[in-house]
Amino acid sequence: YHSMLLHSRRTEYDHDYPAMWHISRPEYSVRFLKQVDLKEPLEVMIHARGKGFVRVDRKFLGGVNQIVTFPAGQYEVEVAVLNIETFPAIYCDVPELLTDETWVADLCDVDPKPVGWEPGFYTLEADPAVFPFAYKNLEPVAEEPQANGILYDFGVESFGPVTVCHTEDMGKIGLYYGESREEALDTEWTLIREKVAAADETYTAPARAFRYIYVTAEQGTPQIRAQLEYLPIEDKASFTLQKQRCLTAASEGAILVSARIAKGEQEIIDTAIQQGFPVITIEDNGLPERYHPSERRIDLCATNKLLIVTPWRYIYRHTHEPISVAECKTMNCVVQAMCRTKDSWWKEQ
Repeated sequence: YHSMLLHSRRTEYDHDYPAMWHISRPEYSVRFLKQVDLKEPLEVMIHARGKGFVRVDRKFLGGVNQIVTFPAGQYEVEVAVLNIETFPAIYCDVPELLTDETWVADLCDVDPKPVGWEPGFYTLEADPAVFPFAYKNLEPVAEEPQANGILYDFGVESFGPVTVCHTEDMGKIGLYYGESREEALDTEWTLIREKVAAADETYTAPARAFRYIYVTAEQGTPQIRAQLEYLPIEDKASFTLQKQRCLTAASEGAILVSARIAKGEQEIIDTAIQQGFPVITIEDNGLPERYHPSERRIDLCATNKLLIVTPWRYIYRHTHEPISVAECKTMNCVVQAMCRTKDSWWKEQ
């Protein structure tokens, strides 16, 4: 869906320029399926982006976006959703029906496939049809006056919207984008360009790729503001800082507590153990009656360097079975309850 929107924004030489290749579109009608085993009846609302129904073993319980009662027992939950505006999606935060990677989906055929799911959309308010871009202001590293305007150099290739300030009384304004200085200044053959009629006080152009922007005007000197459109992802430098501050805190007497879910968490805890600092880890399963940890872990427990905690009773399962999102959230909640501090404490020092 988002790829389709991106390709629909293509322009060249002042004209819309549709893609010359096949563009896939999302399916409009989908069935979401999940096997459950409920010990007792459960009243739940399945939130959906679209319209549809909920049924179990082909018996109707009601519609989406309304409370329905799931009976006790083991059966298949089916949620059918139609959305012709964007694409079907469902959300439920009840642990027994948590919308995570355990669901499958099909197109009303006999070949269900794993659902697409994104941890970034973990609240009801998060709309998967709206890509979670972030924006930050860009400052030009150089402004070069030209005969009919100003050539702005932003130093690196970027992508984002550009706003022309104070367009009134300037006549027609031209924006010419380029990866090079020569491309931006060649106004006749610049691939990406836009003509703006002076009307409102400011004008914001759609997000486009650029390093150089040549701005012209019939009268006056136009000024612009540019923003970088990006997906906020924590960089490795941030993890290095987090690891350093965790180990520093441990050296000063703090005890590190972790569920060891992410690879970064595992690396920090393993390093702390190697350096002789005491740690507490949260297990993703209960401890059996005859629990026998590895020799290494026994030694760590015996020397007060390791405490193993679990919020569950032991349940047998294969080692290859993946941990669920609900279990991850529970383990992280246990960590926060024990530490009584924010996950971001290391950022605030």
